[in-house]
Amino acid sequence: MKFDFMGKRNIWFSLSGIVIAVGIVALLVNGLNFGVDFRGGNLLELEFSRATTTGEIRQQLGKIGYGKSIVQQVGSDPHFVIKTEHLSPEKKAELKGVLESIGIEEILRDESVTPKFGKKLATDALWALVVALMTILIYITLRFEFRFGICAIAALVHDALVVIGIYALSFREVTTSTVAAFLIILGYSLMDTIVVFDRIRENKSLVAKMDYGELVNLSVNQTLVRSINTSLSTLIPVVALLLIGGETLKDFAFALTVGIASGAFSSIFTASPLLVVWNQFRPKYKVQPIRKRKELPVELMRAERKLAETEPAEKKPLERELIERRPGLETNPGVQEKEAPLRRKKKKKKKGAKPKSRK
Repeated sequence: MKFDFMGKRNIWFSLSGIVIAVGIVALLVNGLNFGVDFRGGNLLELEFSRATTTGEIRQQLGKIGYGKSIVQQVGSDPHFVIKTEHLSPEKKAELKGVLESIGIEEILRDESVTPKFGKKLATDALWALVVALMTILIYITLRFEFRFGICAIAALVHDALVVIGIYALSFREVTTSTVAAFLIILGYSLMDTIVVFDRIRENKSLVAKMDYGELVNLSVNQTLVRSINTSLSTLIPVVALLLIGGETLKDFAFALTVGIASGAFSSIFTASPLLVVWNQFRPKYKVQPIRKRKELPVELMRAERKLAETEPAEKKPLERELIERRPGLETNPGVQEKEAPLRRKKKKKKKGAKPKSRK
């Protein structure tokens, strides 16, 4: 059973538009909740006298209102890095006093992270995104066509807006892990889109036999099972991290979960329909009809239908047969007259009628 994705493209565009619009409103009202890496704060590098965990340290910090601080273990020893908001000398002394209950052996580093560093980090991340998108556009243009590249970039922008909107709605903290997950999301979404585009290119030989929207719809249906299986197999471990991972891993997993779901949607419901819309407004890519189907011999129509439902590896013999038969059909009207008996109904013989004798 084939689903008509392209025929319902206005529904997919409307759904994406609503989600993105809600996200933009939340972004304007709430803004993004940037973490210590972007806002600036204090950084403490400590070595404890006994083995401990990030959960225990975060529990102690929660007693004085700093439970959401970033706690990272360095190596296998009881050696940890703690990033907090800006602390006054009194608050810093209170924090050290709370951690003394675990047993601080040595303070290896105690410094402030200025907002300038966070601004530089945000600028570098933005430039990395721009360079990645430009490289993707160049690659897809060389590998496919420029219009494919533009549609792929539009799908990536769609994913970016969805993820940013969800973060603005949930007011989750944006950290360096979020930026890393964001770049991974773009790569994953692009891979899914490329698979669909590659099948469209393989099926390009059918353009003369069907509408471009039907061609794209056929290609999406052929890759649908693969896209669903890939997305589910990727989401299962990521959701597991989101449910049972630590705080740092949960932030990373949350961004990946939203991005993978959005990427699976955009590769089918955004990039491919945009390609069909592009073709409608570009006469260069519009399909030129060859002949009305009712004028074709029944045998040839069956062969064409069989070709449309055949996998790419099995198409070549069928295509050769159609190419050999079609030119004669189009250029020589007499061929149709010869093929006409295929469409005629057999005349029933009258009962009792005697066959004519030949003289």
